[in-house]
Amino acid sequence: MAIKGQKFRFFSKELKKEAIRLHVMEGWTYQRISEHLQTL
Repeated sequence: MAIKGQKFRFFSKELKKEAIRLHVMEGWTYQRISEHLQTL
């Protein structure tokens, strides 16, 4: 549930596809993907 004044993050389709590929094909954990994509 959203909190009043909360900022939402938007991600491009390319970024989402890369995150899915890393998890499904490479077996990366969600934490590792998050850290990797924040550095891009």
